[in-house]
Amino acid sequence: MKKMAIVEDEDDEDEEEVPIKVVKKPEAPSVPPASADVSVPESKVVADEKAAQAKERGTAALKRGEYRRAAEAYHECCTLQPSNHAHFSNLSLALLKFGQPEHAATAARRCTELEPSFGKGFFRLGQALKAKGEYSEAATHLRMALKIAQAGGGKEAGEIARELAACRDLEAKAA
Repeated sequence: MKKMAIVEDEDDEDEEEVPIKVVKKPEAPSVPPASADVSVPESKVVADEKAAQAKERGTAALKRGEYRRAAEAYHECCTLQPSNHAHFSNLSLALLKFGQPEHAATAARRCTELEPSFGKGFFRLGQALKAKGEYSEAATHLRMALKIAQAGGGKEAGEIARELAACRDLEAKAA
């Protein structure tokens, strides 16, 4: 703490030492050059690059049948870009193939929350619920996926319809 001498008047010889607190003002942030893109923070750019790399690793692992590695890579994507519904869809697929239908359903639910018009999210959720033996709920989500696919003229409507039929068959056998 610095001390400062206070002078009351010029005639007076007595000076009093008074402690004062020096408060530093925060430095003004540096201004980026005019050519810099100020719309995207650097941390977001780095996260996007890391997520893209993780997605590539996940896709490669999935193709090799390394479902645990794929799930780990897609989980990293979800952590880096938590608002990207496609990452949760990919994570759901990897978890389902890895034999984790409960976790696959959680990832698929998050996908559908983020993007309710993404039919593949409902398809993944239906698949995960079917794997858990929850056929009635699975059929509900598969019907939603089919409806979205048909509305968009999607080529995956046939695959969804086959999954829905298989789900109905399993539900009838379980009853």
